Amino acid sequence: MKKIACFSLVGFVLLTAACAPLWRQSGAGLAVQAPALGTTGESWCYRTLGAVECYAAPQRLPPESLFSVYPPDRYPSSREDYAKALAEAEGKVTEAK
Repeated sequence: MKKIACFSLVGFVLLTAACAPLWRQSGAGLAVQAPALGTTGESWCYRTLGAVECYAAPQRLPPESLFSVYPPDRYPSSREDYAKALAEAEGKVTEAK
């Protein structure tokens, strides 16, 4: 019986340790790659399962995963602003082709 309790405790600890990023509130301690500054000089960084990934333009990802934007004044204040920034970025890409 003690072995079952011990295995249950170890299993519980391992399972909850894997869920740690779900309840972490701040971005402190997240691995961040160097910002991808393209020709626009902007960097859009998103939270992912492993690390924060940065791109030179907004991506088709949920706005909730947006971690930071450089320059800071480009950070969208609403879902509509994010959609507008995404549309602007996609418009520039299609014009360049």
